[in-house]
Amino acid sequence: MARNEKRRMFILITPVCVANNFIKRGKAEDIEITPLKLQKLIYFLFAEYLRRTDDTLFTERFETWTLGPVVPSVYAEFSSYGKKPIETYASDSRGNSYVVTETGVFKQCIDKIWCQYRDYSGETLSQLTHRPGTAWSKAKEAQKRYLELGDIKNEPEQIA
Repeated sequence: MARNEKRRMFILITPVCVANNFIKRGKAEDIEITPLKLQKLIYFLFAEYLRRTDDTLFTERFETWTLGPVVPSVYAEFSSYGKKPIETYASDSRGNSYVVTETGVFKQCIDKIWCQYRDYSGETLSQLTHRPGTAWSKAKEAQKRYLELGDIKNEPEQIA
């Protein structure tokens, strides 16, 4: 490598780490977060980040499930809670929990989504994803397994 060439450092952001960010915020403000609410917060954050940066926050795709967009890894991690509030962070096999460092555009986006939607139930947030013209409604109508990035980026911002 040339002496003046900068090394690029890529940090992998996973949906489960993003989930921990929301759980951390919920604990700090005594706001309950159910698995359904968590899925929708992650979806809205992903969409906001995509609109602002024209880049994806993470590589895992949102699937078209009955209650709206779902990231399977987050579902697998927290499904044991059912409809109850999540009490613990996701952790790796060594018991370590990770969050995404909240700086720059990520911080701006998560702050916006948290302030807009923290007080709504998962059911209400799910209803927002079902509105006509949303990426979920288009995927559902076309019987697609995954939501299209272009549809996520171009859907109108969801405000309850």
